Amino acid sequence: MNDNSDKRKAWREQKQAYRKNRKEYILILTPDQALKVEMIAKEKQMSVQEFIKELIKATETTNGYVVPKDSQLKTLVLEIRKIGSNINQITKHINTNKYVSIYDIQRLKERLSQLENIIISSLSMPIKN
Repeated sequence: MNDNSDKRKAWREQKQAYRKNRKEYILILTPDQALKVEMIAKEKQMSVQEFIKELIKATETTNGYVVPKDSQLKTLVLEIRKIGSNINQITKHINTNKYVSIYDIQRLKERLSQLENIIISSLSMPIKN
């Protein structure tokens, strides 16, 4: 019995220490707002609590933007695949011909620059209400 009471006491102390470093809020939403939050969290494969915490983290960044929408990520993935294909074509060309032209290097630099711009724009769009 003494062992169980020690465990309960230790658990209670741990819980108190955890709560001491946390603050609890009650968030009141309309049914539409609640549904939207739940849907977005589900799309991101997160609980509502995790999603809200991620939103808070995202607003702490210097640009104040949040995680991009899935459609933006799909566009980004498609562009990355296109660039990967271009890199494979250039690599095959180099391996076959044993040289690379200035044009190919310039084209690769341009595609990489485009990728960088797409990533920046995709990650810099705020969530719209």
